[in-house]
Amino acid sequence: MVACSTNDVTPDDKIKLIYNATTVHFDGTIEEINGQSALVSVIEGFILNSGDKVIVDLSVDPEKPFEIGDKVRIKYVGTVRESYPLQIGPLSIEKIN
Repeated sequence: MVACSTNDVTPDDKIKLIYNATTVHFDGTIEEINGQSALVSVIEGFILNSGDKVIVDLSVDPEKPFEIGDKVRIKYVGTVRESYPLQIGPLSIEKIN
């Protein structure tokens, strides 16, 4: 008898699953920065159905300096931890006008 297990999923498989998943984004304004985390006030995006503020890990792109007041577009896989403020695992963060 042969059984399948989720333990057979390699790290590369997990990365493929993440990038093949539907990514979504929202736009917001950085209100606070604490180390590598930022509190972002949501301006636009589907995430507004869950809440209006999100904690974002800025270390996803350490080469970009962010400041309070920056307008940003944040792409993520769509999983939202519904605390207040909301929490996500961002894939990318970019400044917008």
